[in-house]
This record gives sequence, structure tokens and C-alpha cells, in this order.
Amino acid sequence: MLAATGWRLEALDLGYNRGLGAAGAAALAAAPTLAIRRLKVEHCSLGAAALVSLATTPWPLEELNLSGNDLSAAAAAPALAALSRHRRLRKLNVNYCCLRAAGFKALVEAAWPALTTFKAIQATAAFDGPHALGAAAFAGFPALEELDLSDVKLGAAGAVVLASRRWPRLRELTLICAQLSPAGAAALAHGEWPALEGLSLGGNDLDAPLTLEAARRWAPALRQLF
Repeated sequence: MLAATGWRLEALDLGYNRGLGAAGAAALAAAPTLAIRRLKVEHCSLGAAALVSLATTPWPLEELNLSGNDLSAAAAAPALAALSRHRRLRKLNVNYCCLRAAGFKALVEAAWPALTTFKAIQATAAFDGPHALGAAAFAGFPALEELDLSDVKLGAAGAVVLASRRWPRLRELTLICAQLSPAGAAALAHGEWPALEGLSLGGNDLDAPLTLEAARRWAPALRQLF
């Protein structure tokens, strides 16, 4: 029905429409007049097929909220990477999407030239085996300003990956319950975080809490530490 209205919509919120699924996503993608910039389809029973439909639209997509959809299937990995065809995308939310290591790898090793916000709470990350994050992980995020990897089991290996990247614009980094140890915190300290203003490390086993003064030695612009 929506696809047949002829409306030139730029913002669309279909959140919690659990009947949408792949068929609904395909119908939206086929609508000739839609020019969506901001799309919210959280908890809409979307899977890999729906992602393929969304990835191939000609929309000038800038914001996409996919949170709460089950994207654990193997086919979701290439479909997630295909979303990077939307070169204008600025905000991507894949929180609580049951992302497996292959899907997470596909996302963070893709190129996102305009992305400023990336949220992937409870995703699975691997640092060994066939889906281990490689040298391309986060290398294609030059404009990122906000990163939330809470409840992603990063550990020290994940902290090393993050610290090895350049983050010239990153202002907010949230790593709550990311299984960071003192070694993980030390790894972060070896990175370059020139624009970082907010850092959240709650729920990690750091032995002694990191102080704002200590964190400012490697994140000089830091204003808030949680």
C-alpha cells in the first residue's frame, strides 16, 4: 500500500512492524517514487533477503536503523557488506541483531566514507579463525564520530585492533561490558584519539578504575569518562 501511494518520502519509520519481512522490504525497494534518507526498520523480521533489497535501492540513504532484526544467517554477511553501496550513509544501527563473527567482519571491513555513527551492541567479533578481523577492520571509517560496541567481547585483542586505527574525528567511544582487562585498557592507551570527548568503559574488569587524568594522557580532548 505504502509503495503504491506515489509519495516522495524522505523519512520513514516502520519500527516494530514485525510483518514487514523480506516481502515488505522488496515492495518498498521497488516503489519508484520513494527517496528515503532516514529509514527505521527495527524489529521488523528482516533477514538477508531484505538487506539485499535495501542495498540495491537508489535512495539517498543517510540513516538506517536495523536494530532488533535477526541477521545471524550466513547469507547476512555479504548482504550487510552490500549496504556500503549507500555511500552517503551517515548512521548505521545494528544493535541486538544477533550478528555472528562473519557478519560483523563483513560490516567493519567494508568502506563507509560518510559514516559518522556505528552501533553494534551484542555483535560477535572473532580474533582468530576464518572470521577473524583483519587489517581492513575499521580502516574504511574515516569520518566516524560515534562508536558503540557494548557487549561485544573485544578483550585485549579487540582493543589492539581499535588502537591500531586512526580516529581523527571519533568523539564518543562506548565499550561497556566488552571484556576489557587492564591489558585491554593499556592497548587503548597506545592508540591516537585526538578528538575523543566521551569514553564509556563500565562493566569491564579493569582492576583499578581509569581516571580522567590518566586517560587524557592519550586522549587529550577527553571530557567525560564513565
